[in-house]
Amino acid sequence: MKIRSIWFGLIALGFVMHVGIFGGFSDLTIFFNTHALALVFGGTVAITLLSYSFKMISELIDFLIYGFFLKKSSYDIEVIYELLTSLYQNKSPFFDAKKRKYNHMFVLDGLLLLREKHMTADEVYDAMGMRVQNFKIRYQAYAKVLLNISKYPPALGLLGASTGMIQMMTNLGSGGPEAMGKAMAVALTATFWGIGLANFVFLPLADYAFQLAEDDNHIREVIAEAIVKEKEGTSFESLIEVITFGLDINEQVAVRKALGQFIAKYTETSQSVEPPVKDEVESAS
Repeated sequence: MKIRSIWFGLIALGFVMHVGIFGGFSDLTIFFNTHALALVFGGTVAITLLSYSFKMISELIDFLIYGFFLKKSSYDIEVIYELLTSLYQNKSPFFDAKKRKYNHMFVLDGLLLLREKHMTADEVYDAMGMRVQNFKIRYQAYAKVLLNISKYPPALGLLGASTGMIQMMTNLGSGGPEAMGKAMAVALTATFWGIGLANFVFLPLADYAFQLAEDDNHIREVIAEAIVKEKEGTSFESLIEVITFGLDINEQVAVRKALGQFIAKYTETSQSVEPPVKDEVESAS
């Protein structure tokens, strides 16, 4: 699972940083030079704020928190199960889609479109397709923002190296070896953090954001196709085949088993509860 690989990747990265970089130094405080950290990290934040609005940055942070920390490994299976059970319940005129909690709100959008009697299957297809495309463009924009931000730290690291070299050359005749070493440490530390921040943080996040955008686009396309098929009058058994086609065999078995249990329980509950009379339904609507 992708989430599991991320946590293993973080552990591996920590091991590489400890053994390959920090392990060879007896004094690690050299890496935490105030001038270098302020230039690279503070400069990256400053340029990001100059380049993008607070709204975009806030949406990007929410996007990463959801995709990186909160996304479930079984998310696709849960959404597909939710979609199938909702479509099954939606056949009942007494089912209120808005009262159900959804893992993916695009399922609710599709169910509401199904209730629009004036819309044809082609019109539903166009509406769902436009929404899928809009979300794809938005999520890919987040990934592009991360990709753009990844260019800032190396450039700021190079700027730190330049200022360190200028300071070293300025004190070349008077400061002695100690002053030259301090200036050189500032220069190389800034370069280190610039390269590290770009390659270990922003570039992996950008790649992951592109993957999240593709995953989200895929599940939205599945939802849209199921809604259109339902609008065309496709049988529920055929819908199951269409929707679960992209899952592996174990996931298909799990979804079908859970769906069978749901239908049996739902049918039993529906038969034991008398539907509201026509006058009550009309007054409630």
